[in-house]
Amino acid sequence: MRTFRTAFVVCSLTATPAFAAQFTTPPLLYDSAGHEVGVPLWQNEIERKIGGHVYWMNVASSGFFNNAVFFYASGDCTGQAMIEDSVNWYIEPQAFFDGRQVWGPVPGAEVSLDYASYSYGGGCNQATGSTRAAPAQVIDTGTAAALVPPFVVR
Repeated sequence: MRTFRTAFVVCSLTATPAFAAQFTTPPLLYDSAGHEVGVPLWQNEIERKIGGHVYWMNVASSGFFNNAVFFYASGDCTGQAMIEDSVNWYIEPQAFFDGRQVWGPVPGAEVSLDYASYSYGGGCNQATGSTRAAPAQVIDTGTAAALVPPFVVR
C-alpha cells in the first residue's frame, strides 16, 4: 500500500489600494467611436438600457448578434410575432437585434404559446412546440444600429 502526503498551502491575497481602485466602477463596452454599448455580463452578453428598461443582449467585438427569433401561432410566419419571454429564466428580459432595430417582449404580456412556425434571419420555418412568449415590439429603431464595431471593454 502506498502512502501519499499532500501539502495544502493557504495563502491570502491583499489588494493594494491602487489595484482595488481599478474596480470602483464596472468595466463598460464601447464602440469604436467611444459610445457606450453596455455593461459586460458574461462571454457575449451585455446589459443595455433601452427606453428606461434594462435588457440583456448578445454581442461580440464585431457588433450585435443578428439573432432575432420570432414565433407564430400560424404555420406561415404571419400574424402577431412573439418573442420567448425570458423573464421566467432571467432577471431581465432579452432583447434581440435583427440587423436594423432591436426587438423586445411587451412587458407583462407573457402567455403560453403553441407555435406552428418561427422566423430567424428573414426565413420562415415550420415547427411546432410550446413556449412562454410575449408579443414582440420594436424597442430601439436606430441607436444600436448606429454603434460602430469593433466593440471593446474599457
